[in-house]
Amino acid sequence: MPLRVRWIACWPVLLCIYLAGFQISHIMANMLLQTVMRLHWSYALTISPILADILHMLIVLPAIRLLVPARQHFVVFGFALIVGIATLSAVSTLLTSDYLTAQPVWPSAYQLEDWYWRPFRDVINCIVVLAIVIWYGMRLHRHQLHRHQPHPH
Repeated sequence: MPLRVRWIACWPVLLCIYLAGFQISHIMANMLLQTVMRLHWSYALTISPILADILHMLIVLPAIRLLVPARQHFVVFGFALIVGIATLSAVSTLLTSDYLTAQPVWPSAYQLEDWYWRPFRDVINCIVVLAIVIWYGMRLHRHQLHRHQPHPH
């Protein structure tokens, strides 16, 4: 398949993998936490988004490496830029919102669900995803540099 066709064809496939992977990773995280580890849903709910995003990166980043025909690290670093903006937005929300006096997300008999620490979890989630994406991009970049260097004999 010609390189231009691969460049054009990879984007819709990556979008489908991203969207399907998002749903699959959330289901897997919830099943792992609630069924396998037998955590109560209120505890699982606090950890689930972070675990789901880690699982999502295990699906999306190899898909980028597999489907993007060349210079995959540029695509990964572009994704890191988007995650970086989301991280800045989460930090901004954390610093500017009055989350300690806000009403709970939903009322519950479980104190954990009435927690006001969601902005902290969102920041941690973004930082974890950003670290994974940057690490993977650096790894791809190093791999590509070593592949294109002449081998000394």
